[in-house]
Amino acid sequence: EPWPKGTGPLSGPPNPMPPAPDAAPHLPLPVVGCIHRAGARGLLADCCHARTDFGLIHADVLRENLLLSGDRLSLIDFDDSGWGWRLYDLATAVFQSLEEPTLPDIVAGLVEGYRAFRPLSEQDEARLPLFVMLRCFASAGWIASRAAPDDPQQGLRAGRALRLAADVLRGSSPWQVQ
Repeated sequence: EPWPKGTGPLSGPPNPMPPAPDAAPHLPLPVVGCIHRAGARGLLADCCHARTDFGLIHADVLRENLLLSGDRLSLIDFDDSGWGWRLYDLATAVFQSLEEPTLPDIVAGLVEGYRAFRPLSEQDEARLPLFVMLRCFASAGWIASRAAPDDPQQGLRAGRALRLAADVLRGSSPWQVQ
């Protein structure tokens, strides 16, 4: 049963799904970004109705925030932690490997390891690309506020986010074999 209206992580009515952004290649980049945002908001509203696992998260599970001591892993750097969908932590781990040629194996291993400690339904696993896309947009926003406008990272991170958004809105991901 969904959260009562106005009390879930995204209160208010969900936005309708917009047309696929790649259906209109003539649109300027900011317009394409807004289309992706509207689509993601609708998909996130679905997470509210499905009661996708929501609680305290680290929100920055990157390799540089992991410490290995013997056979134990520890997380550091909790400045981004707060309330959110727990899939976001898994998505952040996937995000860092998007350019790896073994991405499908990495994602399978992360999902298997995650399930060894927490439940993850097939339905929620299918939502993982949405959360990886959101992490890509967060990364693009992070660099936009810190780097010079002509820094190549600006275009690289924005382009990666928009490519992943097009995949997600088509119902795909970079690690799924087509």
